[in-house]
Amino acid sequence: MKILIIGAGIVGASVAYALGQKGVRVTVLEAQRPAAGTTCSSFAWPNANDKLPREYFSLNAAGLAEHHRLSTDLGGDWFHPTGNLEVVTDPDRQSYQRQKVTRLCAWGYRAELVSEARARELVPDLDPPPSASYAFFPDEGWVAAPVLTRRLLESAQASGAEMRFPARVTGLVARSGQVTGVIVDGENVPADLVIDCSGPATATLLEPLGVAVERRRSPGLLVVTEPMPTCLSRVVHAPGVHLRPDGAGRVLIGSEDVDATLHEPMDITIDSSECQELLRRAQAILPVLAGARIEGVRLGWRPMPADGLSAVGSIQGLGGYYLVFTHSGVTLGPLLGKLVAEEVLTGQPRSELAPFRPDRLVRRQ
Repeated sequence: MKILIIGAGIVGASVAYALGQKGVRVTVLEAQRPAAGTTCSSFAWPNANDKLPREYFSLNAAGLAEHHRLSTDLGGDWFHPTGNLEVVTDPDRQSYQRQKVTRLCAWGYRAELVSEARARELVPDLDPPPSASYAFFPDEGWVAAPVLTRRLLESAQASGAEMRFPARVTGLVARSGQVTGVIVDGENVPADLVIDCSGPATATLLEPLGVAVERRRSPGLLVVTEPMPTCLSRVVHAPGVHLRPDGAGRVLIGSEDVDATLHEPMDITIDSSECQELLRRAQAILPVLAGARIEGVRLGWRPMPADGLSAVGSIQGLGGYYLVFTHSGVTLGPLLGKLVAEEVLTGQPRSELAPFRPDRLVRRQ
């Protein structure tokens, strides 16, 4: 069985790794280089913290658990399960925070409300805003996503996988409702099964076949500071900003509020107002960053199905094609790789994926 995987981000790498563990050789086609797309511009915070509905929470909780398991099996310094501290000041948000912690605990997910004193112990550099409340999620953390992607692909290659990059897939080859291969830089590459992990490019490949997958716009801007004398080891979510370590004293900073102002195309540099605003917000919560300069900018356009939930599986009327299209790719990648490998090799559907089939988003053109 010849299997082609489109995309060498964390999702495609996870699928290749899982198939390799089952003795299946695959070919991975990547337009640029491994982890060059959304993977390298992800905040990379594996969690099921506020994922709803319950089925989606369960999928993400299993994804987080898979990171803990994989860190033992795969080895390497890529997973940092140091926890996530949430700081909330708005009264309505504080009420929701209490409800969320109660819900998560009832669902078997470790979460706790903590005092300001405990918050300062967890994040000694923290300068908390007045009247804040705090919650801590000890099993969460952060992932060096490009490093994990590389390790997954190395393991897949050791199992016989072929990596081709740069190799831009410009179209699917199909006849009578059956995908039989892909077009790579003008070359027709045949396959028994195409597993599409191309992220934001997913819809464009399907459109010539008269298939549209509903999605929505989801930009993400992150800045990374120069190395600073901070002891930050955890993920922190504070009003208007989230941040985490990024190695060697660097701090990675983002904000959903700022992301909402972005438009495409956009020319972002370290001097852009959006980047300077992110730094200012981080300095307000971590004064140790005073005087810090921005060392790098990461701007990405995240894969986002229209309803925010994963879309995984075959599409009715389109044989030989399997879609893996999801937000939270870092959280879900290793788990989805495992589930996808089992489905395509056994032909038996996994119950965990039943609520997330792509057909709910498919529109015929």
